Amino acid sequence: MDELASIVVEKLHLRDGAGHFVLVVCEVDRHLISNNPSPKIPTLVVRPMTRLDGSIIFEVGYFNVYTNEHKQTRQSGKLPAWTFVTYHRIDAAADFVYGFVRRCQPQHISHAVHTFEARDVDDLFERDDEGRVWAPVLSNSAYRNFDRHSKKLATHLLGNRFDMLSAMRTLTPDSVR
Repeated sequence: MDELASIVVEKLHLRDGAGHFVLVVCEVDRHLISNNPSPKIPTLVVRPMTRLDGSIIFEVGYFNVYTNEHKQTRQSGKLPAWTFVTYHRIDAAADFVYGFVRRCQPQHISHAVHTFEARDVDDLFERDDEGRVWAPVLSNSAYRNFDRHSKKLATHLLGNRFDMLSAMRTLTPDSVR
């Protein structure tokens, strides 16, 4: 059965690993010491991962800038750590992301999520020797005001959970050339 799956994956030209596009949510981090009084930084990244059997899972990396833990981390001069969760169902992943985006300001009519090429967000993840993944160092100029990044491909307004689901479906095109 595994041989058959690998033949199908090969014929479809699918690859194991991260997808070509990612979604990024940027939020104001009031605890980030910066020249800019309200730096918008990436706090959530969604990326599709193609598995060997051809199925797609969605990996969501996030950290919450509204917690006391985050405030203490920033005040001590440390970097926040990313938390990663994976979903096999796109609708479950979309519900989680939409809930995360609206968690502190649900009264807003809409929020936004941005599409980037995966390679343009790789520097958002600083890995240490122990396998932990941190937000980038503060000297990374692209980190602050990431929502204005010149390599942003698209912005999706999220008025409801179905808008988030539609944005996530754009992450899995049939081909990229």
